[in-house]
Amino acid sequence: MNIQEAVKQALKTGKGIQRKSQEELPIWFLPTNTPVYIAIMDGEKMISKKWNPEADDLLANDWKIKE
Repeated sequence: MNIQEAVKQALKTGKGIQRKSQEELPIWFLPTNTPVYIAIMDGEKMISKKWNPEADDLLANDWKIKE
């Protein structure tokens, strides 16, 4: 799915998002409607409060909900 669909589902379910092409990495993103923006998570630990996506991330169709 694209990032917009993934973020909508993540906000409804309280889960994070991750690209399928990067599943081997422990990194995932937690979208919010707070000043934290999109938190970058490593496992269960927040490693950054802000994410600066590349154009490839915004155009990708391999986003999924992090289980």
